Order: sequence, then structure tokens, then C-alpha cells
Amino acid sequence: MANRSRQSWQGSTYFLPCDNEESHRLTLQHEFVTQTLSGSLLVLPESFVSGLDSEDVKVLDVGTGNAVWLSDFHSTISSTAQLVGVDIENRMYPAMYPPQMSFEVGSVLEFPPSWSNNFNLVHQRLLLAGLKMSEWPIAISEDFRVLKSGGYLQLVEVDLRNMGVGPNSARLLKILTELFSLNNMDLNQADRLPSLVRNAGFADVQVLRKEWRLHGESNKLPRENAVRGHRGLKGPVVKCGLLSSDAEFDDMMARVETEWESIPGDPLTICVITGRKP
Repeated sequence: MANRSRQSWQGSTYFLPCDNEESHRLTLQHEFVTQTLSGSLLVLPESFVSGLDSEDVKVLDVGTGNAVWLSDFHSTISSTAQLVGVDIENRMYPAMYPPQMSFEVGSVLEFPPSWSNNFNLVHQRLLLAGLKMSEWPIAISEDFRVLKSGGYLQLVEVDLRNMGVGPNSARLLKILTELFSLNNMDLNQADRLPSLVRNAGFADVQVLRKEWRLHGESNKLPRENAVRGHRGLKGPVVKCGLLSSDAEFDDMMARVETEWESIPGDPLTICVITGRKP
């Protein structure tokens, strides 16, 4: 089995590792997501975003990982707004960070009671591999609870349905679909998020879909991120019996990488869902 460090939060099914290699991948991921969103960290009304540069503002980054989004956001503001990162593991948290930044270990399924009505902005990105279908409504309700009235939620997730451009990448997509299904998760969860956000009580719900490309020689950054991310799933895939061994997984991924580089494919989608707490 692949020797990668993984989260130990009781009850969590999060598939991806928590180690230095994954931290590097998260930085690549942040770069390509930000590029896809035309360099924007937030897709929210300008009048709201400009108001975040204030001393009494609090921002929560859910599933913060190595805090790359939070650190980038910090560099865009000049105030002493309080920035809080939360994750089920602290192994990737930065060793040094500004005094207005802090980190907690915890789950989006149960934020502390004291956080109610406490944050102006909640940012949550790419938890597709971390939440069961039954947990998504709970998570979004918790996001709603901790926001102040007038505060915004921004969710970012990906749609991977156009990932398979050859027999090996089609096989990988089938395996991922089975892995998610076995764990009561949905690889296409992004489709359900707008209605879940509305059902949680958010107003002014907006959905932005931005295309990004994985395939072809010119798309090296997103492809490198995707290859690293999928290689990190080796342990769960083999453990669930979807492939017989690490070697079989490695062979498939080598062939997948060749297909992604050499075969043109359709664009994939990043979905940004935003909503305001009345």
C-alpha cells in the first residue's frame, strides 16, 4: 500500500493524503484555480469585497489545507481583519503566519457553538473527496450558522465528467465513480450544490461555471495537479479492491498521464456557488 500520511479525524472519509507532497499539490491547485477564475480569489459583489478590508471583519477558510488561499487573500488586504483557517488535520498548516491569522482543528460538520453569527465571509473549496452526500446539507447549514447577517459563502468545486479521453483515463473515471459510490459520495456533487445552498437559507444564490482544460501539451499546470491528486488516491482505490495492487494503479496512471498529454479533450468545469445570509 502506498505509504502516504492521511487524516485521522474520526468518521471522515477524506481520500487524499496530508503530507508535504500533498501540500505542494495544493499550491499547484490554488494557482490553476485562481488562473481559471481570471486571477480572482472571490467571485462576489465588489461592494462586499471592498468592505472586507476592515479591522472588524472575520474570514473563515474551510478545509484550509496548507492555507494557500488564506495566505493569498491576506496579501490582498491591508487591514487587520481576522483570518481563520480550519481543517480536520493540522499537519499542513504553515509554521509561520501573520498575527491576524489563526488555525483551528475541526470539521465543517460541527463548528464550535461560539462561532454562530461570527464571520463576514466563509470560503470553502474542493471538498468533493471529503464529504458524503448526506453530509453536504449539514456542512452548508454550518457555513450558514457561523456567518453574520449580510455575510457571504463562496463554494468552489469541480466537474470531472470530461476527464476520460482514452481507455485508461476512462477507466480511471469509472474507478473514481465506484470509489465515491462505495463511500456514499457523489463525484458530480457540484450539480447539487446550488439547491443545497438555497435550501440552507441563503439568498442571492449565484452560480458561475468556468471552463478549464486538462488535456494537451499547453495545459501542463492543471494536468500536473490532476496527476498528483489522482496518484494520491492509490491507497483508497487498492484498499477498496478496485485495483489489485499499487503496481497496477501506477501502471494505469502512467498511461493516463500519456493520454492526457497527447489526446485533445473537451473542457472541464470549475463551479463557483455563492450566497448571502439574509
